[in-house]
Amino acid sequence: LDIEKIQRKTETTDYMIFMSALMILLSKYTGQQDIVIGSPMSGRTHKDTQNIPGMFVNTLAFRGKPEKTKRYSEFLSEIKEICLNAYENQDYPFEKLIEALNVNRESSRNPLFDIMFVLQNYDHGTGSFNTMEMEELDKCEWHRAARFDLAVIVTRQRDGYKIVLEYCEDLYTEETAWLLKNHYINLVKEIVSDSEQLIGTIEVLDENEKKSILYDFNKTELDFPKDKVMAELFEEMVESSPDNLAVIFGEEKVTYEELNRRANCLAGRLRHMGIGKNDFVAIMTERSVEMI
Repeated sequence: LDIEKIQRKTETTDYMIFMSALMILLSKYTGQQDIVIGSPMSGRTHKDTQNIPGMFVNTLAFRGKPEKTKRYSEFLSEIKEICLNAYENQDYPFEKLIEALNVNRESSRNPLFDIMFVLQNYDHGTGSFNTMEMEELDKCEWHRAARFDLAVIVTRQRDGYKIVLEYCEDLYTEETAWLLKNHYINLVKEIVSDSEQLIGTIEVLDENEKKSILYDFNKTELDFPKDKVMAELFEEMVESSPDNLAVIFGEEKVTYEELNRRANCLAGRLRHMGIGKNDFVAIMTERSVEMI
């Protein structure tokens, strides 16, 4: 991915590009155009804190509006402004923000966002202690429990970027997580190739998925007698499999024989009311067995 190309063109950072892409992906998944994502900041804003050991990290909430009618470049410019403002105020404690907003608290979820974005951009250094050997561990291998519904972790490497998803298994299957990651990568490729396209036209599916949806899933052709109408085909099912289930609605289950009996009762009532051959009858009903 030529991330640097769009960075130079838009005077933004890779953090802003990946953040904006995630907001667009979530918007396409949910249909919402107001997205809030959390992200950790180092918290070392003063030069005196750079070499002090300890935990300075603070969490920021980023809110974007990836509306379909916006061009990506326009949305990225908005995210740039949002990020710059957030950086200037990153010392403001997250807990105080929650108190100021008076958000309803629930023990089962984060009060402002369910999805976290992280860009790891630290230097890959090496070190040694006399004769001791050091080995760098994958930062994500030792996280055995998801701290958010979903965390997207992008790590800057020498030859590109590595993307890891940390997710709650009660909400996402492994297959869903793989699809989400692939869609995220596809979306980033799309915006890098053309930053002026409308958000609503940005594709997230690859060619194999498009083929599956347009052609494989739509293989609905089925041979059936061309000289018979639906009612006759239904009557044949009643004859051959009267006890097979024809309709399931909620807790109610109806066999072909029972459905045929109910249909004949309705037909008899319509005839009694004067409905004849080729007459039109309007039906107004909620989703139900009676609708069938």
